[in-house]
Amino acid sequence: MSEAPKYAYMFILVLFFPLAFSHAEYPNIVMLADQKFDPIAVSEVRFGGDWKLYRVKEGDISIATLTMQFFSGEIGQDYDAAHTLAKKQAAKIGADLLLYISGTVIKNTQTIDSITYRCIRTGSLSRKIEREQKMATQAAELEQKKFPDLPPYLFKTSLVSSVVQVSLRQMPKIDSQTIYIVPENSTVYVLRDVNDTYCEAYVNGHRGYISKNYLERKP
Repeated sequence: MSEAPKYAYMFILVLFFPLAFSHAEYPNIVMLADQKFDPIAVSEVRFGGDWKLYRVKEGDISIATLTMQFFSGEIGQDYDAAHTLAKKQAAKIGADLLLYISGTVIKNTQTIDSITYRCIRTGSLSRKIEREQKMATQAAELEQKKFPDLPPYLFKTSLVSSVVQVSLRQMPKIDSQTIYIVPENSTVYVLRDVNDTYCEAYVNGHRGYISKNYLERKP
């Protein structure tokens, strides 16, 4: 697909289908899946969003093409501000690099009208994500070995520093029977939110209800 027709098509989308995202401090934004466009070849050199040339490397993944259409005079000639906005959008889809594709200006003022970037997930970020996913899988497997009856949980957290003993109770109320005294350095697996004060939790093989006031992270 040639450059001109595909971006003309994109600008039509921008003009007639702006996302509800736009308001006084944001441009109209269109993010299109990158399989609609010609790939950027390995070793191809493009102008990067950080104002330097970038040579595409093996492992870099082209995720999407991002176009920002600005209101008249909205951003002036501030390309740094435009780039900052684009980076925020790219980060939402897991891209850590922007390559400049094209742009237009308003003829009589030379202020920015639109900018199009290619959103790239670099090989280094992809490898980092892969390592983190592998570590998370291994941690989950270790948890299941340590606690074979561990139910699905929302998240895990720890206790805040407290001078009182923290109880895991049979029911989600303060006068309910204590079934386990939670040691200070325990990992607390939060299973579900119950009410304003209590959540259901799993701690060291015990399942019950714990006051959210004693948790570092609350549901």
